[in-house]
Amino acid sequence: MTIFHHQWKNLQTILLMSALCSLLSCCSTLPPTRLKSILISAEIDANQDTATAIDFVFVYNRDAIPFLPKTGPAWFAQKFLIQSSLASNIDVVSVEIPPSTNVDVPLPSRHGKAIAVYSFVNYINVNGQYAGNLTSYEDVQIVLTPNTVLYKIN
Repeated sequence: MTIFHHQWKNLQTILLMSALCSLLSCCSTLPPTRLKSILISAEIDANQDTATAIDFVFVYNRDAIPFLPKTGPAWFAQKFLIQSSLASNIDVVSVEIPPSTNVDVPLPSRHGKAIAVYSFVNYINVNGQYAGNLTSYEDVQIVLTPNTVLYKIN
């Protein structure tokens, strides 16, 4: 076998592997969210009668998902570092809800392209501190109670 044939075989192998990688990456992309609305209702004594900070994180790159924490306190402790690191891979919508209030959350203009949507609640009680995954739902209603966060989904 000549050097030309050996190099041609290597080139063919590289091209085949490149095509397979492209095909696999196309198949492994996540579908966009179906989310169309988020309504928050805070009960009279919500979050032990204090205003509640909630951040909604819209993710546009699947590689950014592992960098998001699992709880509200972890998110709020690292929020600015995460936002700086992930830059245009995420949008963050921040709201603060006092007790006895209803709020329609404004969605980012490109929310329909998000592949994941999470909510992080800064709650006093541990039962309200987990991250909510809103990705696969169209309409979400979040109810803030005195000690926990409830998600009603459609």
